[in-house]
Amino acid sequence: MREEATRIKEVATTQTIELEEMITSEKKVIEESEKTITKSKEELTTLRTKEKEINTKISTATETSEVETYRKELSVISSSITTTKETIKSTTEKKTTSEEKITDSTEIVTELKSKVETAEEEAKSTEEEAITFISEGIEATYVVNSQQVYEKKVEQQKKTEQEYGSKKVKFEEETSKWNKKLTEKKTLKSTSTSELKDLNSRLDSLTTRLEKVKEEEKKTI
Repeated sequence: MREEATRIKEVATTQTIELEEMITSEKKVIEESEKTITKSKEELTTLRTKEKEINTKISTATETSEVETYRKELSVISSSITTTKETIKSTTEKKTTSEEKITDSTEIVTELKSKVETAEEEAKSTEEEAITFISEGIEATYVVNSQQVYEKKVEQQKKTEQEYGSKKVKFEEETSKWNKKLTEKKTLKSTSTSELKDLNSRLDSLTTRLEKVKEEEKKTI
């Protein structure tokens, strides 16, 4: 029984280290997710302001070409708003998943520590019982009982290892899925930002030309 308790402790220690490393990794994911969410919310506020400004320009524009240009810019901004909202949503979901993983892993660590303590206590108890059995001349009974306890512990440990393996595979699949999704969102956001920058440049140029035309009209009048 003492050997079995030692084996359970070794396996549990290895699993606990892996789980604690995963918990540390997920905490970093949560931290980065919170930064991304905060930044995206700030960007969303800025985009909403630009959206309002362009709508105002559309309502006051007199030239069809101006309106068309403003509408194109509005379309890009609307797309950026949608992308930013999706980023906030997906990042929030990723954060929630990490929080759930931390909760599950913490529970498993607690269970593993409890099983180690129980195994050690039972090993000690069995050893004390063995001394009593032997001293009373019933060593055979002790052997049978010890074997039963040993088999029960082996079965429990196998179950724990299977549960841990299943959760580890699930964690790796979730991590791969979210990394892929985040990469797609970053690519889409980069494209939208580039288009918005180009349209802003064209809008500035058009505004400058419009002001010159208005000045010339005033001079003509």
